[in-house]
Amino acid sequence: MKLSVSTHWNASWHESGEGVIDDVLALGVDAVELGYNLRIDQVPGVRTRVNEGAVKVYSVHNYCPTPVGAPHGHPELFLMSAREQRTRDSAVLHISNTIQFASEMGADVVVIHAGRVSMRHRSSDLLRFYANGQQFTPRYEKMRTKLLMKREKLAPVCLDRITACLEELMPFCAKHGVRLAIENLPSWETVPNEAELVKLLDRFDSPTLCAWHDTGHGRLREILGFSSATRWLEKYGSRLAGMHVHDVSAQGQDHVMPPLGTMNFAAFKPFIRSDMVLAMEPAPGTPASEIQAGMSIVRAAWQDNDNVKEGSE
Repeated sequence: MKLSVSTHWNASWHESGEGVIDDVLALGVDAVELGYNLRIDQVPGVRTRVNEGAVKVYSVHNYCPTPVGAPHGHPELFLMSAREQRTRDSAVLHISNTIQFASEMGADVVVIHAGRVSMRHRSSDLLRFYANGQQFTPRYEKMRTKLLMKREKLAPVCLDRITACLEELMPFCAKHGVRLAIENLPSWETVPNEAELVKLLDRFDSPTLCAWHDTGHGRLREILGFSSATRWLEKYGSRLAGMHVHDVSAQGQDHVMPPLGTMNFAAFKPFIRSDMVLAMEPAPGTPASEIQAGMSIVRAAWQDNDNVKEGSE
């Protein structure tokens, strides 16, 4: 099983890259996903641990390392769906930088957030209704319908912009031997949604462009009545490069570790393959003991799958 831990968990409280990696190694795994909050001054230490053979980098989460001049790391510093051409150009430039960095670190997958429509973020309002036990009230349904209708009008042009950016990025990915994986996101304002992702994958029809499933994000989309994670994985599971693995609490808080949430991890078992990257993505500050417990639950749910081989790849 290609199980790793995202450095999004601990990069913010370390000065050195060595410290970031050593924390993860202490959890009992030998692989990481380099998260978008990894600072450029931490890169030399990470590179040292990689060159020593102490750790493997399976995936990198765009934008990584955090671009110079950015106030903090964030996966949506620049969006390929942006109205402004300059912003889209910046997205292509900095995604390209992440692709090159991933190649240097030995990773073959870069995880990206592709875009979002420009509108009020009503998905977060709906989640608050859910957390307060007011889901499916008349006010909730009115807000949800308004969200769906407005997004339907705004999404097509955003998808066109994303497609144009991907046209530029695909040759660069091929040159560096790195796959670009579009992550599912928890809100309905994001682009692409599941159906649009299928269209993108069909449009490019290349192993260079992949899907990335975040278990917590998928659960939130289910909670809000947007989609069914397993239904869509049946459609594009063969193009799945990997997963971010975390749980969702009964109150709708994600990035918690199992068993502190409500996720049925066994439901994902048919979609797990031995070549997939499975990156645990705990919230910053999560106790190490909770991460280790979560990894044990994930292994128990998936390791006896005929498609999965336990151990280092």
